[in-house]
Amino acid sequence: MKDEVSPPSTLFPTAVREVIQRNYNRFEWARSWVDLAGAEKTLTEWGDAKTLWLLVPSQDVGRAGGSAPWYPPCPACGRNASYRAVDPLRSWQVECVHCKARFPANDFDAFFESGRDEQGIFRRELANPNLLVARSDAPIPAVDDGTGWVDSKGQRHFFVPVACRERWVRLIGFLHQWARAFVITDDIRFARATLSLLFRIAQVYPSMDFAPYAKLGAFESYGHSGLGRIFGRIGETGVAMVCAEAYDAVKPALNDPLLLASLSQLAKRPITPTNLRETIEVGLLREMLSSFQEQPPAFVAT
Repeated sequence: MKDEVSPPSTLFPTAVREVIQRNYNRFEWARSWVDLAGAEKTLTEWGDAKTLWLLVPSQDVGRAGGSAPWYPPCPACGRNASYRAVDPLRSWQVECVHCKARFPANDFDAFFESGRDEQGIFRRELANPNLLVARSDAPIPAVDDGTGWVDSKGQRHFFVPVACRERWVRLIGFLHQWARAFVITDDIRFARATLSLLFRIAQVYPSMDFAPYAKLGAFESYGHSGLGRIFGRIGETGVAMVCAEAYDAVKPALNDPLLLASLSQLAKRPITPTNLRETIEVGLLREMLSSFQEQPPAFVAT
């Protein structure tokens, strides 16, 4: 059946893969292309399809760089705002690089989980607002609903968005790492994890738009345009390159039965190789191509 035939790789046809594998085994310089030990470690910890399904955020969780000249100061120490994610694949908290105070004061993960729709995608309008409360022991009641915390002066502090941005960085890094590991090893586990993650990202990517968060004051690499998708329009080019390379590298595994079975269970509908291919190519790759054509309007943050 035509539906069961996986298309060949364009960037990594058999002859090219053999050269890459041979060089990787022979030369130290070639091994810098991918860290196989690191890929194995992250695959073991995060490569399960259901785990990846639940990790991917939606448009309704903001993204923001950890610092910007216009950010209000840290509410704990008053120094210039500069935050880093604590453990972005497990936690939505960030900490001030100066005083180590952690924010937000609420359990955003509980709010996030309460807002999943029938496909497991977070929708802020579905989430339980009663969960947006500060912990009783929190010295500063900084409650973040995914768009930041607005203090008594009307200043917006980006806590969850900083953690979300770093979660996206890690997820895109997994694609890069696992797809290349598949090229080197031909280990189907790497291809399954890569395609599972690409499929899930492709489900949320059409709605990804950085502009609403830029208007709130969130910083990203948008080049004074306020435009972007997951990241700003400059950084997003890196996302496009990683996703395109990763997809091409693992295309030979599109008809893997275990992969299709796990995705069908998660999506609650039959997923065929054609479904999988069209979801990624239309929801992700073509969306990226259309974004390249956008012209930035005059941008002013509010």
